[in-house]
Formats: sequence, C-alpha cells, structure tokens
Amino acid sequence: MIPSRSSERMKLPLLLLALGFTSMVSQVLLMRELVVVFYGNELSLGIMLGSWLFWVGTGSYSGGIILPRARSMSRFSAVALLQVLLGLLSFATFLALRMLPLILRQETAGEVIGYVPIAITSFLLLAPLCLLLGFLFTLFCHLHDGEEPVTSIGRVYFFEGLGAAAGGIIFALVLVRFLDPVTIVFLLFIMNLAAAAFTLALISRPVLSATLLCILFLAVSGSAFFGIIGTVKERSLAWLWRGLHVVDSGDSIYGNVTYIEREGQRALYENGLLIASHPDQFSAEEAVHFALLEHAKPKRVLLIGGGASGSVDEILKHSVDHVDYVELDPLIIEMITRYFPPDARRGLEDPRVTIHNIDGRLFINRTRESYDVIIINLPDPYTAQLNRFYTDSFFRTCAARLKPGGVLSFRLSSAENYISPELQQFIGCMYRTLREVFPEVKVIPGETNVFIAAAAPNTLTLDAHALIRRLSERAIQQQVLFVREYYLPHRLSEDRLQMLAAALSVEVSRRNTDLAPVCYFYDAVLWSKQFKDFSSSVLVWFSKIPPAILLAAVAVFFAGAAFVQMRAPRFWGPKSILVAVGTTGFAEITVEVVTLLGFQAIHGYVYHKIAIIITFFMVGLALGAASAIRYVRAKRSHALPFLVVQGTVCLYPLLLLGALVIMTGGGASSFFGRAQSVQAAVVFPALAFAAGLIGGLQFPLANALWLAEVPGTARAAGFTYGVDLFGSCAGAFLAAGLLIPVFGIPFACGAASLLNAGSFILVFLKIRQGFKGVSPLSLR
Repeated sequence: MIPSRSSERMKLPLLLLALGFTSMVSQVLLMRELVVVFYGNELSLGIMLGSWLFWVGTGSYSGGIILPRARSMSRFSAVALLQVLLGLLSFATFLALRMLPLILRQETAGEVIGYVPIAITSFLLLAPLCLLLGFLFTLFCHLHDGEEPVTSIGRVYFFEGLGAAAGGIIFALVLVRFLDPVTIVFLLFIMNLAAAAFTLALISRPVLSATLLCILFLAVSGSAFFGIIGTVKERSLAWLWRGLHVVDSGDSIYGNVTYIEREGQRALYENGLLIASHPDQFSAEEAVHFALLEHAKPKRVLLIGGGASGSVDEILKHSVDHVDYVELDPLIIEMITRYFPPDARRGLEDPRVTIHNIDGRLFINRTRESYDVIIINLPDPYTAQLNRFYTDSFFRTCAARLKPGGVLSFRLSSAENYISPELQQFIGCMYRTLREVFPEVKVIPGETNVFIAAAAPNTLTLDAHALIRRLSERAIQQQVLFVREYYLPHRLSEDRLQMLAAALSVEVSRRNTDLAPVCYFYDAVLWSKQFKDFSSSVLVWFSKIPPAILLAAVAVFFAGAAFVQMRAPRFWGPKSILVAVGTTGFAEITVEVVTLLGFQAIHGYVYHKIAIIITFFMVGLALGAASAIRYVRAKRSHALPFLVVQGTVCLYPLLLLGALVIMTGGGASSFFGRAQSVQAAVVFPALAFAAGLIGGLQFPLANALWLAEVPGTARAAGFTYGVDLFGSCAGAFLAAGLLIPVFGIPFACGAASLLNAGSFILVFLKIRQGFKGVSPLSLR
C-alpha cells in the first residue's frame, strides 16, 4: 500500500531530517577519526573531505540514472531497506577506520602516512557509506514523482539541509561533549533502524515494522545489559593503538586525547600525534631554556602550549614571578593531573602559574599584560590552525605584548647536518616573516631550530659562554641535565652556525601571513619528502605554476565551452546549468573554508562558535531553498533569477575577501579591533549565512531550468545534486589544500569568482538561445 500524498507531506520530512542528521554527524565523526589515523593537515583533510563529497555526488548521480528504470520494488520498501543498511554501514565504516593501523600494518602509534596511501584508503573506505547517502537523496526525490518536480526536489533539499544543520550543532554542543565515538555511532545505527520502522509503518507493513522495533529494543537493551558498547570501544581502541597499553582515551570538542603507558614511559597523544611524554627532560629543557637565557632577567613569562611535557617546571627554575600557561584543550590538563606522576605535574600546581584554557591567539589578543618572554611551544605549522601562530600578524601582536628587552621564541623541526632545498624554503619563510616584525632575530641550529626574536636590537647572543654565565648566575646549572656547559658549546659551534646562516641567507620570496598561509604548504612539501611516492613532486610542481597560467587555463576552458554551446546548441543542451551548479559548489566550499580561516585568524579557535558559523551556513542553505521553492511555485520565469543568483556567486568571494582585508589589515588594532565580540557574534555568522543563502537559492532554480529541457524528477535531482557535490569535492581538495596555502586567500577567492564568471557567461548565452518555455533574448 502506498501512502497518500497528504501523509507523505507530513511524514517524509522526518525521514529527511534523519538522513541529513546522519550524513552530517557521520561525516564529522569519521573525519575526526581519520585525523587520528592520518596526518591531519589541510591537504590530507582536503583529500578525505573530497573523497566523501565525490562518493556522495556519485551516489546521487547514479541514482539519477538507475531510479527512473527501477520498477521491481516499492519505493518506500527500498527506503526502509536502505535506512537499515545506512545504520549498519555507519557502524561498519567506523570500525573499519579503527582497524586501519592493522590493515596498513603501521608499526607504531602515531606513525605518519604518505598522501598516496591517505588518498587510496580514504577513497575506498568511504565509498559504500557515501554512495548510499547520495543515492538516498535521489531516492527521496523519486518518491515525489508525479508531483511538481521542482517543488519536490526543493523540499528534499530543504529538509535534508535542516537535518544536517541540526546534526552539526548537536554534535558540537552535545554529542562530542558527553558521549564517546562508539556510543555516537551506535546511536546513529539505532536512529536509522527507528527511521526504517517508521517508513514501514507509513506503508502499512506492521509485521516488518514490529520486527525492526524488536531488533531495536534488543540492540539497546543488549548493549546496556551486556556492556557491548564498552567492549566495542575497548577492542576498537586496541586495533587503533596496536601494541600499546591504552589507559584512557577521551574526546573533547577539540579532538581526541589518548593516554598510553609502555615500559615505564607515559605518553599523551592528541589526534594521533605525540604531544607529551614522561620522562622527557631533554624536550622540556630545549623548549624554554634558550629563550630564558637570552633575557637578562625574566620575571613574567607566557607559555603557549606544551606545558604537558614539563616545560612549566623548567621555566620556574629561573625564579620567575609569574607564568601564564595557555592550553586550548582542558582535557589535556585533566589527563596530566590524573595520570602523570607528582613530579611531572608539580609546576602546574605552583601558585606562580595560571592555566588558561583558551585559544592562544585569542588570549594574546585580549590580554593587556606585558611579558619578558613569550614561548610558543606548539607543533610545526602543519595545519592552517597551527599556522596562525606563525604569521606576521600574530608576531606583531606578540611584539606589542613584550616589555622593553622582551624575547619571543619558538621551535621548528630541522636537520642536524644537511638542509635540503625544501627545508631551506620552510625555515627561510619563517625567518623572513620574523625579520619583518622584529629588529633582531637569531636562530639556533640543530634537529630543531630555535627561533628567538627580540623587541629591541642588540639584545640576543649566540655566544655559548655568555649563556653559560647566565646559567651560573641564576644558580640553576645543577638543576638542568642537558642545556648546560658541556652542551651549549656543541649546539652553538661555529660550523653549525655558519651552515644555518648560509641557508638563511638565500632570499625567500614569500612571508607567512593570515591571508597567504604559505608556511603550512611548505611544511606539507617537507613532510611528503619522507615517502617514496610522487606526492612531493606533484606538490612542488604545482607550487611552481604561475598563477596567471592557472587563470588562463580557466579562461580557455570557458571560451571553448562557449564556442561549443554557440556552434552546437543541440549537443550542448542544458549543460550550462550543470556547469554553473558545479562552479557554485566549488565557490561555496571555498567561501566556507575562507570564512572559517578568517574567523580563526582573528578570534582564535573557539570550537562552539565555529560550529555556529557552519550551522548558519546550513540554515542559509535551507532558507534559500525554501525561498526559491516559493518563487517556482508562483509559475514565474526562472531564467533571469538564476542569472542574477549566478552573478551574485561571482561577486560574493570578492566581497568576502574585502571584509577579511578590512578586519585583518591591522592585526590586533584593525578596524573593528575594539568590537571583536561583534565580529564573532554577528559578522562571521552573517557571512556564512549569506553564502548558504545564495547556494540554496540556486539549487531549485537550476532544477527548474534543467527540467524544462530534460524531464524526470530523479534524473534532475541526481544530476544537479551530484554535480554540486563534485564541484564541492574539487573545492575541498584544491582550495583548502593547494590554492590557499600556495597562492593565498585572495587568489582562491579570485579563482572562485572567475570560475563562476565563466558559468555566468555560459548561462547568459543559453538564455539568449532560449530554454523550453522561455523566449530567446527575453530574459524574462
């Protein structure tokens, strides 16, 4: 029995909300888990997200081909079956992901993997789940076959978008705060079983519906009684951290933190990468003593990150008056307090130490304190988030927070005896960026280079004997094990200094900025050289392409497409609509990435606010779709509004760029500098909402124009939604991973605008030729 149309209208939105919720929560959850297994920089994240979008788009596109020909099963029965399969695949994909270290035969936890294995593994692992998600979108549109097609597609798009928005905000503010990943993915399984039972009840299949409800009851009660969730969590963590004893693993809104013990060594991992171990006296001393010895009398110190390694204890040996220790994730401090021995956490409990659980960049923008020494004890800038602490704008803010004679210090990975061209480019970019802010910069050579910058000239020294004298004067020579009289002359030997000076003397053309975060790309190139594949060659080759060549290639493509459209209009058909939808998908993901990067650069990494920004984007998407549906229902012409929306897509990336330039132009004292709360609460969510609104307006209009030429609800929904996601896939990989770090945010925004300008021309030409039901040249 097929339900009545009125019954569908009331009940199908619940199923679409469940689909959107499942899609968003599973995407965020699996991306977080993939980051733990893989090296989580923007390029690898772009590969993972691009794989997700590609397969969802392929599933949707395939549905547009398959569903119009499928007649063997009730559509609602197919929905129920696929919802059960969706719940199972969500759970299975999660477990397969945690088994990846076994599958890839990783020898140790935290072992990094090359880009090629990341691409292959992500592509294959995510395929089944994502194909199903895309296919279900088209199937839901197919359920409405017989109704007004554009309205039905728009309704599916609207409610699925609302479900995704709800999933994003609930995951960020509720699920990740209170539940572990295994419980979350189990709840997704339960929710989809319930949705399947609801679907079967909708078509009067009481026996099947009751069966599913019994399975649902058994799954929930069995998990509670037999502790199945706890067992799965324990086993899956053993797979993920093979060969190591996992004492505790927890998830905060910022990521995963895992505490491990092995042969007397305690280790703390964040998102799969080692951030602290005990005992590790050498790393703790290296992080702080060079900077503190460069200052004549340090009394007030700011430490950003790295306190878990014992750095705070080492700072206190210099008889300082106060230490502000900034650590973003409170779960790290909680793990240290719970598991590390008393001597490892003694410094954190000292009354001279104040711990701030806040983003380091946000803290230094807000504080009005001045410091003798600022130590950035963070990992290399291998992500855009970390790169924010190595840009000229951040260095200027730090310089403003230093007292006269103050010192800034941080470390970067390097090499002991050979500085490769890739490493030279990496450290040279950082050296140039520092030199443009501080009057004096010194770099200490070694396996890690220690960069030290002074607020005043003639402050720093690389004379080992001068530093040894300060050690002696402060009576801490016997309290340190490594950075002392026998080590400093070796570390600061003349041959080492000369080799590093020669490498830094080579002029590097680019500096690291908020709008052009090139350093995290240099780090990606440097890291990829560890692996014997072609990824590093591809990255280096891409970075050498002149930007004008890329723009010219785009122009040539659209000139060729326009020529074909004008000369062979029957062959070209309505493909201009699909091209426009694809380039809009590219622009939407680019704008979303740029908005998030801009927010983080100005306000710091405040997770719940970023979740709000993403939610505003999804709400804008849903409301834009709803508005367009109303317009289409009024039986008005769709051509001119679609052209106007496409023109807006061309301009919006440039308007966003202008807003970011205004807000970041002066660093901490930029325009709106005294109204950062207004920016965080209003400006950035409004920018995200506007971007979503534009995309939401376009999708129903695009379907209306496509359906004017090619009938069939499922075909139209599958093709347009699939192409939209293909464009987003390209944007996820190219914008976040390559265009922004290599050429900067201005170029990425310009490229998105140029792509959509080409689409605007193609749509304009198509309108002049005429759609069915639209007079040529009338534009009405």
